Amino acid sequence: MSEQSELLKEFQETKDKYEKLISKKGKLLLTEMFKAIFAACPEIKKITWDQYAPHFNDGDPCTFDVHERRFFVEGGECDEDDKYEWAEASSYDPSDSYFKQYVAPKWGNVSPAVIKKVYKLDEKLGALGNDIFESTFGESAEVTVTLNKKGEVKFQVEYCEHD
Repeated sequence: MSEQSELLKEFQETKDKYEKLISKKGKLLLTEMFKAIFAACPEIKKITWDQYAPHFNDGDPCTFDVHERRFFVEGGECDEDDKYEWAEASSYDPSDSYFKQYVAPKWGNVSPAVIKKVYKLDEKLGALGNDIFESTFGESAEVTVTLNKKGEVKFQVEYCEHD
C-alpha cells in the first residue's frame, strides 16, 4: 500500500472514531439536559422535532436546522392519542395579545404557568445550537424524547425523507 493510501486510511479511521465519540458525548449531554427538562416540567410527556437541511432554499445555501420542536403536555385534547396537547414552542410572551389570540388556543387546557415553563425550556434547547443535534442524531431525522417509568430518557430516531 502506498504512503498516500495509508494516510487516507488513517484519516478515515480517525474521522470515524471522532464522529462516534462526538455522537456519544452529544447523547450524554442531551440525556442530562432532557432529564432536567422533564424534572423541571413533569407535565411534559414527550418532545418531538424534525431535523434536516432543506433540499431547496430559494437560491440560498441549504443548511441543517432543527425544525418544529413540539412539546406534548398533559391537559390537552389533541395529538394522535388524544391524551396530550401540543403546540410548537415560540418566542411569544403569554401576556402578548398575539399569543392570547393565536397561540394559547392550541394549548387547550394547559395552564399559562406550564406554557411559560415550556417556552423557557425550549429557549434552553435552542441555545444549544444545531451541531449537537446533527452530530448526535444525524441528518433527516424525526426525533422523539420521552422519560420512561424508571426515569430514564429515551430517544427514538426515525430517519426520513423531507421536502
